[in-house]
Amino acid sequence: MKLQRIALQNVRMFRAPVVLEDLEPGLNVFSGPNGTGKSTLVDAIRAAFLERYKSGSVDHLRPRDAAGVAPTIQLDFSVAGTPYRLEKSFLATKRCSLSYARETLDGEGAEDHLASLIGYSYAGRGASRDENGGIPGLLWVQQGTGQDVHAQVGHADTHLHSALQALVGSVASTGGDAVIDKLSAQKDALVTGTRNDPRGPYATARHELAACTDQLRDLDGRIDRYRSQVDELGRLQSTLSDLEANRPWEQLEAQRTQAQFGLEEAERLLGAIAAQEKRRDDAGTRMELFTNRLGELREPESLLATGIARLNDASDALGQVQARSAQVLRDYEAAAHTMESATLALEEALDAATRADLTAQLRRIEHQHAALLTRHSQALEAKAQVEARQADAAATRLDNTDLEAVRERSADLRDAVVRLEAISTRVGYALDAGVQLRAGADTLGGDGELLVTEPIAIELPGMGRLEIRPGGEDLEELIYRRARAEKALGASLLATGVTTLRDAEAKAEAYRAALHAAEVARGELRAAAPEGIPALADDLERLDTDRTAITERLADLPPLAGITPLPLADARDAQRRAQDALTQAGDNRTRHQQQLREYEIARDQAAVAVTELQARVDSASRQDEMRDVDAKLIQAQADARDATAQIRDLQAQAAALDADQLKQDVGRLDASARAERQRFESARDRMTQLRAEIQHLGADGLEEQRDQLRVQHAALIQRVDQFKRQVDVLTHLLDILERRRAAVQQRLLAPLQTRVDHYLRLIFPDQQLVMDTGLLPGGLVTQDGRNAGDYEEQSFGTREQLGLVCRLAYADLLQQSGAPTLLVLDDALVHTDTNRLDRLKRVLYDASQRHQILLMTCHPDRWRDLGVPVREMSEALRPVV
Repeated sequence: MKLQRIALQNVRMFRAPVVLEDLEPGLNVFSGPNGTGKSTLVDAIRAAFLERYKSGSVDHLRPRDAAGVAPTIQLDFSVAGTPYRLEKSFLATKRCSLSYARETLDGEGAEDHLASLIGYSYAGRGASRDENGGIPGLLWVQQGTGQDVHAQVGHADTHLHSALQALVGSVASTGGDAVIDKLSAQKDALVTGTRNDPRGPYATARHELAACTDQLRDLDGRIDRYRSQVDELGRLQSTLSDLEANRPWEQLEAQRTQAQFGLEEAERLLGAIAAQEKRRDDAGTRMELFTNRLGELREPESLLATGIARLNDASDALGQVQARSAQVLRDYEAAAHTMESATLALEEALDAATRADLTAQLRRIEHQHAALLTRHSQALEAKAQVEARQADAAATRLDNTDLEAVRERSADLRDAVVRLEAISTRVGYALDAGVQLRAGADTLGGDGELLVTEPIAIELPGMGRLEIRPGGEDLEELIYRRARAEKALGASLLATGVTTLRDAEAKAEAYRAALHAAEVARGELRAAAPEGIPALADDLERLDTDRTAITERLADLPPLAGITPLPLADARDAQRRAQDALTQAGDNRTRHQQQLREYEIARDQAAVAVTELQARVDSASRQDEMRDVDAKLIQAQADARDATAQIRDLQAQAAALDADQLKQDVGRLDASARAERQRFESARDRMTQLRAEIQHLGADGLEEQRDQLRVQHAALIQRVDQFKRQVDVLTHLLDILERRRAAVQQRLLAPLQTRVDHYLRLIFPDQQLVMDTGLLPGGLVTQDGRNAGDYEEQSFGTREQLGLVCRLAYADLLQQSGAPTLLVLDDALVHTDTNRLDRLKRVLYDASQRHQILLMTCHPDRWRDLGVPVREMSEALRPVV
């Protein structure tokens, strides 16, 4: 199938009629950014073939804000060399027409013929769905769906199988499908799926067998339980008789009571021990308190000795500091004298430096003053030159405008004279020597030429008179122009004050020279006085003022002494060192005075502390308190010793009783008595329960029921085995038949696999894409037989590329069987890297030798090496004239 022409009107963005022509029979690449109509063109092709012309579900084709128009699509194409023209209008004007081979079909007849021809179907109602796509749905790839193959193959399954059968002939018909279907139905009635799970009568028999087995197992359990309960009842009767005879819990309760008495005595002794321990602790607290108080009362004596030692140390330290006072004072006075001398030397150095600086300034000002005087005189001279040159320029002033006017008038006069001479009458003459003629006011003699611009009479002596009248229609006009040009030139020369053009040129040159000389003089004036002559005069006055002020400051400086002063830097260093020494000496004197005051304060404080401590040591109340505290300490020590002795006696008595062991015995014996009593009661209750259960089980005839179930169980086992053998036989038969059919299908798939291999080796030369019996891509296999992953396990880009390979193989298969093919790729392979894309271009170019391919792209640069021109949508779709 080959498209030759596509015309659209009122389809989305194309309201006005447009047409796409000159489609190649192979590759056609159309490019353009988003919104230029690529997808609109693809949707229009799909709608023209796949949608009913009466469908109301194609509103997406209508231009925006255009409710009353009818989207119209016209396609010219050929199938097997037969030309067709399809024209469809939707919505407002619903019409369909198909013309071919001198026949024209309209309406649904045209659509049904087209669907049968190309291989698709229409929806019963509403818009076309994926399952109606058939061959176009498989080969026309919409944007972003290149990787989806399985569903489209399913919708085109009938067409693909028909193509395969047309290629391989009778190989596809084995005659065994009916047998396989019948055996599969029989097997499916007994088991489900590939797991062979039982169902139907087989599952019922299995369930009944399982239920019978459970009942039999339950009866066996109940019989075993009955027998074990009878045995247990005998044992319980013996145990209960022994317990009633011996009553062991009563002996344990008596032992518990005796242990309780011993525990209470031990707890009384522990209470007494705690009381004596409290008495001992109280005595210890009093002992500590009295001991601390005695230490406080005896503290003044030791403090007094320490205070006397501190007083002696403070007095010695004060004497040492006082001994250094005279030296500290002498050091400070010496530093102050040195500072005074250094300050005086610095002042003398500053005066000398100031005198030298002022002297240098005075010399510099004198030099500047002389230079300014020279510039001032030069400026005055340049000013005079400027004024003189300006006067010359004023005297010879002739503007370019006036000069150009003179030049134009002179040129006009020359032009008028030349024109007049060109049409005037020329009279040549050659007179003998001595012969003269009168021509108007002129006298002619010798050889020459007379230019006659107006009627003139030539006197011929002895002969009469010759009148000459020049001819020419423009003579009078040219004479007038000459006169007017002469008048205009005279006026311009008069206005500029000259008589000829040459004089005007000379005057203009003199004017330019005067202007140039004036400008040169101005430059000299600007060089001598950039800011003007008054500014130079002001600078001279300022220098005079500065010179006077410096002279006065030099006069005010003190006269030079006989000694040469120090350099200023040395004097400043000496003054800084003297200042540092004086500051250090002052700091030493301040620290010494502070230290002296601190040692005097320390000595006075030590003396006061010794006086106070001596008064405390000699106090009578302190002596009385010491005697009272000492007596109380002795009594507390006696109480502590008595409490300790009583604690030892009580602990010996408590150790003999062992309270912890008695407490454990009470708990152990109590628990044992309760356990024995509980054992007796439990045995009595269990025996009652067993008697009731044994009486109940014995009345059910358990063994008779088990015999009946065993007969039923054997019959069910035999029935289940029959079903199992039947399933095994069916499975074996189906396996044989399926292997035979797989061999036939492998031969059936050979043409498709061959085409897939043809394209795939251009992309993946070391791999094979295995096609399954459903004509779908299975998995990739390497040359050495390793699995490279199923189709769905590949990346998005790889699945898109494999999907294109499969579609091209399907197209080859369909074309070989005589079915029409057309491939439409709307922005496909956008997820393909550069290297893989180069290989895919070989695939597309190869396929285009057999099929027409329409490729839409937003990236034209990626497809310029495909062997065909990339057509811009804006240029390919032309308005219909």
